[in-house]
Amino acid sequence: MALTLNEIAERIPEWYLASSQPDGPSIHLESPAGRGKTTIMNQSPAILKTIDPDGDYGFVYINGLTVTLPWLCGFMEMNVDGTLQKKVSHFSLPYWWITREGRPIDSYSGGIIFIDEEDKMNPEERKLTRDMKLLKRVGTHWLPPGWVVWSAGNPLGSRNGGTKTFDFIINSQILVTVRDSSEAWVDWARTHKVLPEIIAFGETFPHILFQEAPAIQGPYCTPRSLAQANTYLKARMFLYSLSKIPLDVGTQSLIAGGIGKENAEQLFMHFRMAQELPSYEECIANPGTVSIPLEPDRLRLLGYKLADWAKPHDAAALATLMSRLPNEFQFMMVKMIRDRNVGVLVMPEFKAWTKANANLIAIVEGYDRDHKREPKAA
Repeated sequence: MALTLNEIAERIPEWYLASSQPDGPSIHLESPAGRGKTTIMNQSPAILKTIDPDGDYGFVYINGLTVTLPWLCGFMEMNVDGTLQKKVSHFSLPYWWITREGRPIDSYSGGIIFIDEEDKMNPEERKLTRDMKLLKRVGTHWLPPGWVVWSAGNPLGSRNGGTKTFDFIINSQILVTVRDSSEAWVDWARTHKVLPEIIAFGETFPHILFQEAPAIQGPYCTPRSLAQANTYLKARMFLYSLSKIPLDVGTQSLIAGGIGKENAEQLFMHFRMAQELPSYEECIANPGTVSIPLEPDRLRLLGYKLADWAKPHDAAALATLMSRLPNEFQFMMVKMIRDRNVGVLVMPEFKAWTKANANLIAIVEGYDRDHKREPKAA
């Protein structure tokens, strides 16, 4: 099964319900590096909360690269069993029994123990994951009710250090391949304050966003490395109070160290094009006459930039300007405003646009639902 991150998020509740049953299936996510597997799993407590508001769900992250037997099982101890009155071997509680909130896992309603990079674990430790997934037991510890064990890794042969999976582990889990989707990435980027120029870049150049590792090792672009470039640029802009992305050679060279030289050149060409477009102030001052580009990539850039800067008191001007855009870019801009500056949408001036475009919104939202309900085959 191949699913996008959006589709995975939708299915996490049903997977969790099945996985939490006795002998229920475990889930294993697989994709090339940097596609967002860990990010979506980190969101699982919030996702589960949407279907069970009264539940208290936790999340535990285990990095398979660093796991040793004591880390997984705890340390062996000799204790006198109160019933048998004899010494019995027990393992101490392992480190992952305590969540990042400082709470033991048995204090939650349930949750997900996520073993990342499972394909890179040493064979002896990896064998133990089968019992964790299927029997919900490790060493002398039984997982508290409601806790499940899922995992993730990279495809065999992807030059990331993974090893062949044991068949008895394969037979104890459901393999889900993460399918690249610029739509899912844009949804994530809109809600995580990614720079509008970078959102437009990823949407315009999906072949760069989801790049395969180069034949000769070196930096290359993935959703993760592009997100890291965004984090650096935002930090630099904040530190030096810059209103525009810096385009100097030094900044471009540093970004190239994360996403690759040719990709950085393409990205900074995109930035320069963005800075040639009308400013937010120009658009708001003259929404009915300001020059609007005809090229789709420039329209996308302009729409994202305006939505990122949108302010409630500019709702009338924004609605006027939006009405001049092709329908697909109007709706793209509304979704960005919804995620970044929702106060604009409740203004009377904007409600008029919404009423006039109700059919468009219904058609596009209906397509989104159908598209997510019926994922494409791998």
